[in-house]
Amino acid sequence: MTSGAGAGMVAGVVERVRGAFRAPRWPRVVGAVIGLGAGVAAVGAGVAYEVAHSAPAYYQVGCLVVGVGAVVVLSALGLHSGARFTALLVLGVVLAVGAPNGFRSAVLEARGEWVTATVVEVRRPHSTYTSSDNDNCKLEVRGDTFWVQNLGECGPATRPGDRFEVLRDPEDLVNVASGHAPITFPVLIPSVGVVLLLLAALGARGMRLRAARHRTA
Repeated sequence: MTSGAGAGMVAGVVERVRGAFRAPRWPRVVGAVIGLGAGVAAVGAGVAYEVAHSAPAYYQVGCLVVGVGAVVVLSALGLHSGARFTALLVLGVVLAVGAPNGFRSAVLEARGEWVTATVVEVRRPHSTYTSSDNDNCKLEVRGDTFWVQNLGECGPATRPGDRFEVLRDPEDLVNVASGHAPITFPVLIPSVGVVLLLLAALGARGMRLRAARHRTA
C-alpha cells in the first residue's frame, strides 16, 4: 500500500467518524452517552485530584487535563444554543469543582477527627497583598508531618510553633480542613446523580438538534 493510499484511507475514516458524530443513527442515545460520560469523567478527575493531594505533580496535572477536557466536550454539545451551552458549561464546572470538594467534605464528615496541629515550617512562594492563598504550612499531627495549602489558619501571620485545630482523616485519604464539613454522602451522591442526569438529557437534546441541522444542510 502506497503512502498516498494510506493517507486517503485515514482521511476516509476520519470523515466517517466526523459524520457519525454530526449525524449519528441514534442521536439522542449518543448525546446522552456523551453528556453522561463527560460528567462522569469530570467527577472522576476531580475526586482523583482530591485523593492525590500527596501524589506527584504530573498526576494532578493529568487529572486537571481530564476535567477540563470533559467540560470542553460538554460545552461543545450546546454550541448551537446559548442557553444550552451555558447550562452544560455551568453543570460541568459544578461537577469538576464541587464534586471533589464535596467528596472531601463528606469523607471528613464521616470519619474525620479534630486534632491539634503544630506548624513546623511556613513557605510563601509568592508575595501577595490580599490573601494567603500562596502560603504553605508544614504541620505535625501526632508525629506525622504533611504540607497543606489554602488553609484558613495558614496565613501571613502564621509562624513555626503555632498550634490550631484541624479536621483530619486518620487514613489520609483527603486533605485536612479547618472548618466544619457539612456535606454528607447521602447528600452528595443524589446531588451528583441529578446533575449527571441533567447532563445526559441536555446532551441528548443537543445531539438531536445537531443531527437535524446536518440533515437539512
